[in-house]
Amino acid sequence: MSLTVDSGWSSAALAQPLLEVGFVLAAAFAWHAVSRSDALVRRAANQLLLRKGCSGSKPDMATDELSRITWANHTVSLVHALFAIAVAAFSLASISPMGDDVCNSFAMAAARPALLAEIAYSVYDLWHEVAVMRPLGKMSVTMVFHHVFVASSMFASIQLDYLVWFMGALLVNDASTVFLNLRWFNFQLLSQAEGPARAHLRSLQLPLDLAFAGTFLLCRILWIPVLGSLFYANSMCVAPHVPDALTVISALNFPILWLLNVFWFSKIVAIATGSKRKA
Repeated sequence: MSLTVDSGWSSAALAQPLLEVGFVLAAAFAWHAVSRSDALVRRAANQLLLRKGCSGSKPDMATDELSRITWANHTVSLVHALFAIAVAAFSLASISPMGDDVCNSFAMAAARPALLAEIAYSVYDLWHEVAVMRPLGKMSVTMVFHHVFVASSMFASIQLDYLVWFMGALLVNDASTVFLNLRWFNFQLLSQAEGPARAHLRSLQLPLDLAFAGTFLLCRILWIPVLGSLFYANSMCVAPHVPDALTVISALNFPILWLLNVFWFSKIVAIATGSKRKA
């Protein structure tokens, strides 16, 4: 009597996750390619200053490698934030938390590739922190933790069609990132501008600062508890096919993300109030 093992089911079960890992890695490379477009952004910024009457005596704002890396990082971060907001808008339009089943992840099947691309950004930025910023002594430990935690929990949830709507809705957080980057770009232009252009850019800095702080408060500090309350009110979306460990991790996700954002917000407040020169 011979024993045979039917590997068809296991092969089929592994096929989709492996394909999606490949998709995530390819998308991470695409995010890296976006970051390389920073030279175009700098060129456009210089042209803008020239049109505003500046001398253009500094043709390239990135005067050293760290400056170029920083420009690249803010460029891809802005593109990613706009992408994330679009995914969040799709999620909120697809399922209304007031009348629909927020635990029905299958209703969000169309968002799956977009959420995988979101995971890919975390993978890209994790590589950026470890491979690029760490040798320069600029690595953010909290950001590394954030990316590892978010990417791994999101990928596991997607594979089990669990909490997909919540993941999309959480991307509302990135509304603040848009203003984070716009205020940074405005500051870089301001440091190079002269005459009327400098006065105009200076007038934009405070509104951008307020918009950043306000959206951070609304879209992170207040929005995360709202989603967490929905999650807990729906019995944590417990389902037979979802391992208890993932349910527990998901239950911890909201307070952990909230505490991380409270930590970052405290640094924003410290800078705004001048209580700490370097937060």
